[in-house]
Amino acid sequence: MNKSLQYNYNQKKQKKPPRIAYVPKNSINLTGVTNNESFFSKPMANPMMPHAYKSSASLPSYRAKPPINDTDNNTDDDDINKPLVLFEHKLVNANNFLSPKVTTVEANNNVNSNNNANANANTESTISLKETVLFLMSKFREKQVKRIINVYQESYRDNKKASGFGDFLRGCYYLMQFCRENFIQFDMNMMNHPLSKYFIHKKPYLEDIFLNIEPLPGNNFTPYIDKDRTIGHKNDPQFSVAFVNHLLGSTVYQDTLYLYSIAYPYSESISELDKMYVRYCLEPTREIEEYVESMMIKLNISARNYITIHIRSGDRFLIGGATNMSPRYLSQIRGWLTQLFNSGSPSDKYLLLSDNMSLKHLLIEEYGDRLCATFIPITHSGEGVLITDTSIKNTLLDFYLLSKSSAIYSYSCFNHGTGFSKWTAKTYNIPYICKFVDYI
Repeated sequence: MNKSLQYNYNQKKQKKPPRIAYVPKNSINLTGVTNNESFFSKPMANPMMPHAYKSSASLPSYRAKPPINDTDNNTDDDDINKPLVLFEHKLVNANNFLSPKVTTVEANNNVNSNNNANANANTESTISLKETVLFLMSKFREKQVKRIINVYQESYRDNKKASGFGDFLRGCYYLMQFCRENFIQFDMNMMNHPLSKYFIHKKPYLEDIFLNIEPLPGNNFTPYIDKDRTIGHKNDPQFSVAFVNHLLGSTVYQDTLYLYSIAYPYSESISELDKMYVRYCLEPTREIEEYVESMMIKLNISARNYITIHIRSGDRFLIGGATNMSPRYLSQIRGWLTQLFNSGSPSDKYLLLSDNMSLKHLLIEEYGDRLCATFIPITHSGEGVLITDTSIKNTLLDFYLLSKSSAIYSYSCFNHGTGFSKWTAKTYNIPYICKFVDYI
C-alpha cells in the first residue's frame, strides 16, 4: 500500500434545520437553545469509501466528518445535539474549571441571570458540565481551528518527556472522536521520534513548532478492577473542561493546533474508519516486515494462529534493570497461565512478550512446551529513555507480533493495564483482556 488515503463523506439531507445547543458569543444562555451551528454534531450517514490521492506528493490528513453510527436511530428533526454524552448530568464547580480567558465573574453573572430567586444555594457556584463545555467551546470556535495534529516525539516544551507508544495511540483515538464531533480534521505525526524511521508514510518536519508543544496535563482515566482482577476504566467527566481549556491556551499555527494527548477515548467503541487510518499511518517499511516474518519463522508461528501473552512488569525492570520478583507476584503469574492453558486446546500456540527478561527466562524454563518467546532487547519509547536503533526495531517487532495475534491476554502490574498491547489490539481488531497482578 503505497498511496495516501483521503476520507470524504456525504451529509445526510435534512428536512428542516435541527435545534442546536449553542452559546452566543457575548453571553451565556444556560437554559435555552438557539438555531445555530454547533461544534457538537450527530453522526452523518453514508460515508464514502476511502480512495487514494492521485499525486504521491499529497500528504494524508484524516477528514473529520462523522461516519455512520449504526446504533443511532434518532431522527434529525428535533434532537438537541449532545456534546460528549458521557458528561451529561454531572455538576462541577465552574470556579475550578473555567478558562483563564473566561472569568468566573462573567460565567457566574450569566448563570445567576438565568435562575430565579427560588433556586437553591448551590446554583450560584455550580453549573452543569454540559453547559460549561458548550460555553468554552464557543470560545474555542473563535480560534477558527481547522485541524488538530497529535505529535509523538521524545520531549516537548521545557524538556517534558513523552510516555509510551500505546499511550500516544490512545490519545489519537480520543482526538479523532473529538474532531469528528466538531468537524475538525485530525492527523498524527511521529516524524520527530525514532520510531518513524520504520513507517512507510512520512509526514513533514515542523521542528520549531513541535518543540513548542505543551503536553496536555492530567488525564481522564479512573481505574477500576473487578472481582476477577480484570482491568477496566471509567472516564473522568470533568476532563472535557480541562481539555477545552488546554485548547484555549494553545497557539494556533495557520489554522492548525499541534498537541500531545494520551487521553482515553470517551467511547470504547472505536470506529473502523479511525482504526483503518491508524493502521495506514503505522504501515511498516519492508525492512521491518522482513524482520517480523523471519522471527515468526524461527518461532514456528503464523499470522492469526497464535495467542500472545503480554506481561507488563513495569519500568523498574524495563528501565531500572531490576531482576528480583516476589514469590506472590510469580504465584499470580503462574496461576493465570495455568488457568489460560487449561481453558484452551492442547494444540494452541502461545507467544510470550514481556518487558521483564528475567521473567521470560523463568517462564520458558517452566512452560517451554507451551510457550515460545523472543530474547532480544526492547525499549520504552518514552520517559526520556536512551533509544538505540536496535531497541526500536525490537520494540516494533513486539508491536507487529501483537498485531498478528488471534487473541491477546495481558497481565499488568499497573491498575491502568498496559497501553502497548491494549491499543494494538484495538487498532487491529484482536480480542483482548487484561488482568491486574500485584507487585508485592
